[in-house]
Amino acid sequence: MRRFLFILAVQLLMFSVGTNAQSANDIVERVTTFFAERADGYRLRFVVDMEGMDPQRGELTVAGSKYHIEVMGQEQFSDGLYRYGVDGVNMEVTIDRIDTESRNLLVNPLRAFDFSDEAFDITLAGESDTEVGRALVVGLAPHEGVLDGVRRVVLYVLPDEGRPVELRYDFNGLEMSLKIESIEKLKVVNDKKFQFSSANYRDYEIIDFR
Repeated sequence: MRRFLFILAVQLLMFSVGTNAQSANDIVERVTTFFAERADGYRLRFVVDMEGMDPQRGELTVAGSKYHIEVMGQEQFSDGLYRYGVDGVNMEVTIDRIDTESRNLLVNPLRAFDFSDEAFDITLAGESDTEVGRALVVGLAPHEGVLDGVRRVVLYVLPDEGRPVELRYDFNGLEMSLKIESIEKLKVVNDKKFQFSSANYRDYEIIDFR
């Protein structure tokens, strides 16, 4: 009888672990679907909070393979071919090729919410109350080279929508929080937002790595 109960307990534990793993993957897939449904155009507003600095608001606009992001006094945008970084403090514009493999928000925002199990070890970490409702919490351990310097990402998702509401990045003990205030689907996007013209930066140094 004891042996039977032991085997049953092990089977239930294995089922529970498998269900949790599957649920975590399902949540990540919902996030992927959420952004795929808005890929033609969306605007995301967020707040970055890191120890030792004041919270900084940012805005990301995406239309297909093009994007424009402003945060912490920096501006970066892409016309789908190249990436343009504008440093208003040092009066510089850096032009470079797009790193299509990067999942860093400030390097390639198009993949910043790509948390596939090919790049992360995914676990379900429970639930948590947020300012916009009850969220499921997913722990993401990036594989080597996926997010350099990041040891762990914690993702908060509204389960019914698949909308992420917060990400927390652990940089070897230093935590950065990215709270997503809103994600608005856009019917029309002004293409000028993604286009570079040297005439707009006459007083800037242009650094071209292409």
